[in-house]
Amino acid sequence: MGAPRLVLALLVILGAMAPGAVRAAPPESPPPTVTRLEWMDPPVTTPPRNCEIDCPAELLLVEAVDPDSSIVEVQVSWSTGVVFAHTHCVQGTRIGRSATLQVPVSFTRPGPEVVRVQVFSQARCDFRQPAQESAVFLVPTHVLGAGAGR
Repeated sequence: MGAPRLVLALLVILGAMAPGAVRAAPPESPPPTVTRLEWMDPPVTTPPRNCEIDCPAELLLVEAVDPDSSIVEVQVSWSTGVVFAHTHCVQGTRIGRSATLQVPVSFTRPGPEVVRVQVFSQARCDFRQPAQESAVFLVPTHVLGAGAGR
């Protein structure tokens, strides 16, 4: 696992330990939005059948921006799981800078799946500030069985 993936994995783990319950931002501020959303290495598959520990996950690339705040969290959910990926402002606190995360997603069974993505932002990455949330973005995905198509 390379350094960027290790950092992301740590951020995801830390994020899962402290899910973001944040105050809502004033409605006059434009919400954050997702600007890029794609699977890193299609086709999307389940982990190998006998894998129980450190199973490979699919990586969903999520790029998001808020024109007047900083992206602080990405939430990804699907029928059998959820991931809270906190950015911890590694993209910097400059207003309007995009944040790009590779979020690990692991499916338990092949077939159709709808992945839901929502991003959250706060002014200058200050967790005392009210948060804004994006619309929910849907990623229809057909999950193949382990090893199929690669």
